[in-house]
Order: sequence, then C-alpha cells, then structure tokens
Amino acid sequence: MTDPVAADGQTTAAIREILGELVGNRDVDPDLGFRKLGGDSIRAVKAVGRIAVEFGTSDETNELLLEALLDGASATLLAGLVDGMADRTGTTSITVPAEDNPLSYNEERLWLAQRYHPASPAYNVVNAFHVVGDLDLPALDRAAQALVARHPALSTQYTHQDPGLADCGITATADIAHRDDRQSPAEVLASARADADMPFDLAEGRLLRLRTYATADGGRLLLVVVHHIATDGWSMDLIYRELTDLYAGRELGPAPAGYREFAQTQRRSREPLASADKFAARLVPAPDRVELSPDRQRPPARSMAGEILRTRLPAATADRLRTLADETGTSLYVVLLAMFYLCLARCTRQWDLLIGTVVAARTEPEYQNTVGFFANTVPIRASAAMDTTIVDLLDKLWAESRWVLSHQNVPLEELAVRIRRAADRAHSPLVDVVMVLQNNDSVTPRFAGCAVTPVPLHTGTAKFDLMLEVTPVGAVGDLDLGWEYATDVLNEGTVAELAATFDQLSTSITEPAATVRSVVGVRAGERARIAAVNDTARSWPEMDVSVRFDDLADADPGALALLDGPVTVSRTELRALRDGLARRLDVSGVRAGDVVVVHLPRSARSVAALFATWRVGAVPMFVDVHHPREHRDILVRACRPAAVLTDEIDGWAVGTRIVAVVDAEQEAPPGKPAVRRELDDPAWLVATSGSTGPPKITVGTHRSLHNRCYWAWDAFPYTAGEVAALRTPVGFVDAIAETVVPLLAGVPLAIVPDRAVWDASELVDVMSHHRVTRLLATPSILRHLLDAYPDLASVVPTLAWLMCSGEPLDAGLLVRLRTALPGTRLVNLYGSSEVAGDATCVDVTELPATMQVPLGRPIANAGVLVVDDVGEPVPMGVVGELVVTGAPVGRGYLVDGHVTLTEGYRDSERGRVYRTGDLGRLGADGRFYFVGRRDRQVKVRGCRVELGQVEATMLGLPGVRQAAAWVQSGPDGAVRIDSAVVPAPGCPLVAAEVRAGLRDLVPSYMVPSRVAVVDVLPLNVNGKLDRAATGRLSARLEPDASDTSVLTLQQQYVRQIWASLLAGEVAGLDENFFALGGDSLAVNTMLATLVRDTGVSVDVGAFLGTPTIRALADRLVGVAATILAERVG
Repeated sequence: MTDPVAADGQTTAAIREILGELVGNRDVDPDLGFRKLGGDSIRAVKAVGRIAVEFGTSDETNELLLEALLDGASATLLAGLVDGMADRTGTTSITVPAEDNPLSYNEERLWLAQRYHPASPAYNVVNAFHVVGDLDLPALDRAAQALVARHPALSTQYTHQDPGLADCGITATADIAHRDDRQSPAEVLASARADADMPFDLAEGRLLRLRTYATADGGRLLLVVVHHIATDGWSMDLIYRELTDLYAGRELGPAPAGYREFAQTQRRSREPLASADKFAARLVPAPDRVELSPDRQRPPARSMAGEILRTRLPAATADRLRTLADETGTSLYVVLLAMFYLCLARCTRQWDLLIGTVVAARTEPEYQNTVGFFANTVPIRASAAMDTTIVDLLDKLWAESRWVLSHQNVPLEELAVRIRRAADRAHSPLVDVVMVLQNNDSVTPRFAGCAVTPVPLHTGTAKFDLMLEVTPVGAVGDLDLGWEYATDVLNEGTVAELAATFDQLSTSITEPAATVRSVVGVRAGERARIAAVNDTARSWPEMDVSVRFDDLADADPGALALLDGPVTVSRTELRALRDGLARRLDVSGVRAGDVVVVHLPRSARSVAALFATWRVGAVPMFVDVHHPREHRDILVRACRPAAVLTDEIDGWAVGTRIVAVVDAEQEAPPGKPAVRRELDDPAWLVATSGSTGPPKITVGTHRSLHNRCYWAWDAFPYTAGEVAALRTPVGFVDAIAETVVPLLAGVPLAIVPDRAVWDASELVDVMSHHRVTRLLATPSILRHLLDAYPDLASVVPTLAWLMCSGEPLDAGLLVRLRTALPGTRLVNLYGSSEVAGDATCVDVTELPATMQVPLGRPIANAGVLVVDDVGEPVPMGVVGELVVTGAPVGRGYLVDGHVTLTEGYRDSERGRVYRTGDLGRLGADGRFYFVGRRDRQVKVRGCRVELGQVEATMLGLPGVRQAAAWVQSGPDGAVRIDSAVVPAPGCPLVAAEVRAGLRDLVPSYMVPSRVAVVDVLPLNVNGKLDRAATGRLSARLEPDASDTSVLTLQQQYVRQIWASLLAGEVAGLDENFFALGGDSLAVNTMLATLVRDTGVSVDVGAFLGTPTIRALADRLVGVAATILAERVG
C-alpha cells in the first residue's frame, strides 16, 4: 500500500463528513478507526464510492482505500492516502449507442430465471408500510412517476425476440392503484399479498408497482413491489429517499448515470471474466452441494415455494458476538458467517462448503446513485477441521470474505461454467445456502404529517434452499433472523432445529479456546434422547442350547420338531440324530473350540448337525453345497476345521477329516454330557453374503445367540399351533436364528427344500401344505413371490408373521405386501452377519404408505449409534455411519485361523462395536432410517447421489419389478450412472420411457445416463443382488453418440449446433449441456438458432428440464429432412 502523506485539513474534513453520514454520527473522531465507528463492508464500499466522486480517485486508488477501510483506517489516514495519490482522474461518462443495449450479467440471470418460473413471485422485491396520517395520494402518484422517469431501470422492457438486448421504454409508467374501501387488517394483508404475488411482465417494462389500501384505523397500507431485475437493497434505499423528496416537492438535481451505461461497460470489460477465472481457481474442485434434509427427496425442478421462520438474538448475545469480532480483528458478519457455517456443517457433516453472500458490486463511483440490479451473489468457501480453533476459523473466513469482496463483480453463471457445476432445475445456480447481514441503512419513506411503520410481508417463495437474513434492530441492539427456506426440500421442523443450533452457537462460539469439535457436538438434550433410544438392557435366564432342547424332548418326546417334505421328525428322533452326529465328532477328535464345517443341504440332518456341533463344544461353519467347489475350498482353508460333516466323501483336499452323516442316528449316544460354553465363546462362523464386497468369515458368540432367542420370544411370542419356515440358505447368518429360535420355543420347522428357495410355486406349496405361520425372506425374494402370487393370502392363509431382512425394504414393496397379505404382521429387521443377523426391528404393518420404511429401534441389549468419520456420535437427524454395540456384536473376523478385530470391529469404552458401513440417521421419532452404503455414495456433476435412492425411485415406476444402478466413468473421466431394470410380468418396458419417468421424479443428475431392460438381475446364493455382476451389464447398454452413423438427422443437427457453442466438443446423446461448459447465453443463442433454422420454438424452461441432444432432437421430429440436411455439415 502507498504510504499516506500528511493529510490536508480539507480532505480530512470531507472524508470525516462522508464517514459520519454513513455510520449515522456527524461528529466522528477523525482518528478513530472505521470499524470502531461501526463501519462494515457495505459502508466501506459506499465510502469508497463517495470519496471517488468527491476526489476523482482512480480504480487502483479505490482498491487501496477499500483495503484500508476493511482494515479499520481512520478518516485522517484515508485523507493521507487520498492526498498522496497523484492519479486523480475525475469522473468519466460513457456514450452508449441507443440501438445497443446488452443485458448486464445480473439482468440476463434474472431474465432467464423469470422465464423458468414465469408465474412465480420469487423475484418480486416487496416492502409494505402502515401509514397513519393524511397521505396525499396525488402527490405520491406524481413522485412515483417521476421516480420511474428518473431511473430507466424501472421502465426497461425485456423482449423475447432479442433475449440478449433490452429496450428502454419511454412510455412505460409506474403501475399504481389505490383501494379506498376499508377492510379489516387480515383482509388488507390478504389483498396486499395477492398484489405482491402477481408476476411482472418483463416485456411490458412496468417494473415498479405501487398500491395503497384503506385500513380500518383510517390509515393506509402502502405496498411497493419492484422486480429484482431492476433493483437491489441499495437501490431500494435510493428509491425511498428519492420518493420522500419527490413527494415533498424537493428538487433532486441531475439524473445519475444510467443502468444501461453500466450494462454496456460491464459487457465490454474483461474484468468480470478475469475475476471468474481467479475465482474458479480458488474453488476447483468445488465442494459437494449442500443437502440439509436427507429425509426429503429433492424434486426434479424447484417450485420456488418457500416460507420464512423468524427468530431473534437478544442484544446481550449480539454484543458478545460484536466483542468477539473486535477481539479477533474480524467483523460481526464474519462471526455470523462462522456460526452459519458451523450450523450447516453440524447438520450435513460436510466440512467444506460453498455459502453464498450478497455483495453490493458497485465499484464504479458514477453508479452510487443509480437504481438497478447491481448486487451480486458470490460464493464464500468455508472449510475447517474438527480441531480447528474458532479464532483460526474466523481468521480464515475474514481473509476469504475480503478476497471475495475484492472480486465481487464476478458473474455467477461464468463462475458456474468454469467450475463445471452444471445447471439443473433442481438447484439454484452455484450455491444452495446464503447468508446476508443487512447492513444497508434501513430507509423508510417519509411523508409529511404521517407516521410510517414497516409491515413484514413474505411472498411465500424462496430463491435458495436456505437463506439466513440477519438484520440489526436499530438502537435496541437485537439481531432479527429471517430463515427463508424452500418447502420443496425443507420443513419447518428442520429449519427450527437449525435455528436452535444457531442460537446455541451464539454462546459456545464465544468461549475461550473453543474448537469446531467442541461447538458442533451432540447437545446434552440430544445425548439424553439418544441414550433413551438405546436403553435396551434386559436380563435373561441362563440357557444352554443342548440342555434346553433336551428339556423340550423330555417334556414331550413325540412332539413334532421338523417337517421335511413328506418326512416328519419328532423331538426324540431329532435328538437321536443329533447325539449320533455328536458321538462321531467326538470319536473323530473334535474338541471344544474346534471348527466343524457342515456341508449338507438344508434338511433334518443339517439341523441335527448344528445342534451336534454345539453339544461337543465346537463351532459350526455351514458351507452351502451349491457353492462351486473352488469357493467351498477357499472357505474350508480359511476356517481350518477339525472335521467336515458331509454326505459327500470324495473331492476334499488331502488331510481333511471327513465325518459321514449317513446312519448317524444309529450311533450310541455320547458317553459324556454336553460341553458347556461361556457366553463370549465362539458359537458359529458365517461367511458374509458378499453383497458389498468379498466374503469374510465372522465369528458369532453364544451371548449373541442367547440374546437373539430371548428377544424374539419376548418381542414376537409364539402361540399354539404355529409352524415356522426354514427357508434361508445354509451358510447365511439368518439361517441360525431361523432354526434355533422356533425349535427352542417348541415350534416345529417346515424345511423348505433348496430347489424351492427360488421357485415361487414350490415355496408356496411348502408353506400351504405345512400351514406355515412365520416366514423370513429378503425383499428380492418377496418381489419374486408377489409377482407370481399378487393375492398371496389366498394361497398361504395361515401366514401370521412375515419378517423382512437382508436388504432395504422400500415403501412400494411394503404397500404390495400389505395388499397381498392383509391379515399378516409385517416386520422389518436390520443387521448383518457381524451382529448375529439383527440389531434393530420395527413392526411396519400400519406404517403410512408415504413414509420411508424405518429400520426401527435397537433390539434388547443392543445399542445403535450414528457416528461421524472419527467415530463420534452425530446429532439426531444427521446422516452418519450406523454402529452397533452390545450383545449382538460378534468377536470379529477369522483371519489366518485367528479371530481379529479388523475393518469394522473395534473395542471402545462402549465395549465391542461394529461399524456397519451403512449410512443412516436417527429420526425425531426415535427410530433409525437407512440412507445407503458408504461405498455406494457417488458424486455426479457436483451433487452427492446415493445409488440406493436411484434404485428405490426406479422401483416405484409402473412395471418395474427390480432395479439396479451403478457408476461408470466416461472417456473424459466424468462419472455417469448406468442402470438396469427387470419388468414385471406382462409389463414391457422401454429404456427411454424409464428415463422419462425418472425425470419427472428426481433431479436430472440422479437420472441414469443409460438404462438396460433385462430379464433378470444377478443374485448371489443368499438371495441378494450381486452388485459385482451388475456392473458388467454396462456392455449391454446403448452405444455412445460419438459415431454419427447411429445418430438420426435431428440428432446430428443439434449436435452440430452444440459443437459450435462448446468449442467443438463432441457430445453424447444424453450428456448435460451445462456439464459440458454451456451457459445461459449459449442457451439463448442455441434456441434462437433453432427458431431461425427450423421454425421450432423451444421454451427455455423445457430445455433446462432435459438439456440433452436426445431430448432436443426429439422436438424436431416433424421438421422436414431437406431442411435439416442442408444445415448438417
């Protein structure tokens, strides 16, 4: 910075007067710093403009003055800087040809936005005032008309024929009307709201609307509405000042520079584009979009509907925040920005965010008194680590905000193009959240003999997902907070929670040595609610599995135990088979703690083998007989068994000890009692399903087994005459509980043969024949069953309980189940092999059809937490990783013959915990909800996408029975979504129609680029979707559009236009125009070219909905081939 010279007294006096007017104190100390006087960034910009007009300083000098003001320079120091500059240039005027009126970047953005939402009042700037006194309506009318004549921005006409240009309408006038019939306060507000919500016709050019309404108290409500394309906060202050003077008959002096001059100067200048380049360099790679409400699916297009929640920080709190700003050398705005950032980060667990802020963007002094849309929304990047101190965070945001202020003229659209954040109808441009500190001087129109009071009036719209507007309350010192939110994605409860967090942060952020972690943690009230959800402690009696079964057999030896096809097995017969197998194991040398592989089909022998293994104190490991031999041998080598129970003697590796099961029931019983095991001893080995990666061998405990039994008996008690189906493939963890829980409750098992697991007809035959009352199945199996038997209750009328497990249960399938089984209780279970199969449970029989299916609450003696990346609990409603604690958690994974705590397992102060890898949240209802897999969350065009949500939406489409989604990388490295669907019987599907249906339900970035219609999706042996195999379906999808031989004439024509606008880039049929670098101006050019060449007019909003070559070409189907052929090069 240039050193200041000794200040001239007149210069100091002039600058002191300017600063005094801006801070509202004419008698300011010339040696007191600007920030100490109450100055802020907006007033700093105004001060520089006033100084530039007064002294003719250059742009370079003005930049130095702004830096000095932000640093807190005094009037004396500023005067020294001004007097030290030898570059005073005087103000310049620009002559603009009347026929050349390009839109400014701001005008272009608002003009396009209004076309996207022509009926929305979102861009109406609305102010209302209660006027008590003798208001002179003719004088008010004259003042308003004179105001319009003085400021052409208020009468500019924006034509559809020339979207890049504007016409200054010389005949346009203010839109004025007065209503003299007196109404009640509610009626007056309703009338004003209706007039405030009326959209403007930008082609007409009447952009100032003024209304008055007679009120019951003899006064009037004054309504002033200006379209945002013609105004901003600074301009509204100018409007009310000049309206006051014109009403009083005072002369205003020469008209200021016109907005059209500004627009032309801006378009001719390279400075905005240079700022965009610099800005982009700081933002790339851009942070993810901010998603504040994981339980609300974002619609494909914003409706702009919104509401506002108003809260207030009292003066004492506001003073503490101002003190913190002074102590850290920052500003109140930066402190509030830090609070807003922490509030958002706490909710989203995103620590790198783009937060919009509104800047004046009036850097040229000649436009200080010009009405027009100068204000700009610019992004501030906010990021922090958990151990970052609040002081460091404030320093970082202070530096970032100052840099942004020095580049405040950056065009938002140009910046979005440079950081490759594609436009889409579901989001606002570039930023989703905005914070504004209204530090403009709040100006109210004044009328002689009248008292004027502002009246809050909201249009019921929102331009962003969330905008926090903070307004100081005059001399009171309070801070009013207006939380304007989009009702498409947020509800009042979520916003109220954010506001409560903001209020709490206003205290915690001022504490000495505060860190990000200390201020964003779970609050005491939330901890209590989380603890209450996990208050599941129960005491169960001791139980030995072998002894309990013996007691049942002794009590009723002939009671039915198993139904295996035409064969029935009594308890006594099952005990004999168990004891025979146990003796063979004992004789073969199997001892307590040894592993025994059970290689048998699901049958009475497999059930007996399970109990026999436990009787000798060994650990069973089931290996499915249908697995390929190579896979079987891998598992056997991994678990190092002492013996293999099987009826296949041949084909095993050398050295494997084989124990045959043939005629085992004829063996004499073991000569010693059952081996008792401790609760934490291994009870089974189970290979994970492999649905989310390579199978691993988990080690379950007897504690888990006992708890699972007692909890099930308590939560879903059996009644006389029940029969449970044993359907789950052996080797899957649910098969153990499915076997043991009913048998040890004295309930017989109907064994479903292996061939019937995938055959709906045979499965129904088994259930019907044996009058099954309980069934456990995965959603994939249930869809298959319902496709074959939509009226399932008519063929299995005895089914009283249906347990769903293994995969997420979607609302659409639940509705189908309720319809097909009206008398059946429906239960959703959640868990994994690592936690004995089940950790949470919920009865969903009467769940509302529109509600997401919850995972439920923890089962007895289990705990479930939602944690962040470092394992710390997150607040309620916030998405994190689901962690299970307590009795269900196993001992770990078996690796090289040893149990180890690898990957998800670890010990903690809560005992052994298992990190599931699943994303979820704890709802306000105290139930957990599944969000997706950590390894299935991807980033598409800057937006986080949960592939499970894409699949769930596809499943909701008519005729879709199954769906899968995965990601592929294109030739340019960009991530795209591919998918496959299986049609329901009798419902042929067309890939293009599937994509079209999705576009009506989800944002464009969630719509798969390609869809394959297939007969079947690959499942693994446990009945879950085989995701590794689904990715290989990409080879069956449609070819890319780089080969012109596969393009229609219409597609070739559109692609040629795109290439001319996108620097020759070759686009695929379904690539997003904006993701390739297109911007709003290019859209205008493209659509104008279409009209000129083909006569087909495409609405901007329609193109934005599906900005692809395919969609645009489809609109040209009726164009004559000869016309297109002439233009395709």
